[in-house]
Amino acid sequence: MSGIGVFGVIADALAPFVGGSSAIAGFILGLVTIVMLTFAFVLLFTIHDIKLDSKTFFMIMLLPLGFVGLVQWWESWAVFAIVFVAAIIAFKPLGGGGGSE
Repeated sequence: MSGIGVFGVIADALAPFVGGSSAIAGFILGLVTIVMLTFAFVLLFTIHDIKLDSKTFFMIMLLPLGFVGLVQWWESWAVFAIVFVAAIIAFKPLGGGGGSE
């Protein structure tokens, strides 16, 4: 079983439909969860006319990534790698961009 409690059972139930591996099923479930929750938050911000810059988008992405990592649908190193790359893109620690902000 992959994942914690009922989330592992969900991945195991989906496994026969995606090739028999609960790891692949967990990856697909995690990807769908991240896309749908990120879309829902962006839609919520758009409806309420809240400015959505790169730092805010980074914070929005942390919630579904944290959920997917917590229920162990994705490996911890994959979640950390995505957060690391997204942080570099969002915060530009090396002063990239060249534009005036």
